[in-house]
Amino acid sequence: MKVKVSLKELKQAELALSKVLNASLPIKVSYWINKNMKPIIAELTLVEEKRVQLVKKYAVDKDGKPSQNVPKENMEALQNEFISLLDEEVEIDFTPIKLKDIENEVKLSAGEIGSLDKFIEV
Repeated sequence: MKVKVSLKELKQAELALSKVLNASLPIKVSYWINKNMKPIIAELTLVEEKRVQLVKKYAVDKDGKPSQNVPKENMEALQNEFISLLDEEVEIDFTPIKLKDIENEVKLSAGEIGSLDKFIEV
């Protein structure tokens, strides 16, 4: 099933998805969750690579030389570019996780469950 999701939604769900992925679950449930996570992990990895590229791009001093930190005057541009990236939508081949398959094994907060809205079937 194709799920349309913004990169921002993926980033917001990252921690909760990690909890689900690392939980001790029945083998069949674990298999399907791992299989489903591969395209999500690929997208998150690419987002992180692009974030690092942006930091390198904006971490320059007044003379244009590389710096350890992003100067205050470059921070807004970096944030705007990253937010623009996170607004992009992607389609991921993903079968929603059934809540009944994980509810006894994974402790999630209300916020975490909310971030998994597109990934969990109630």
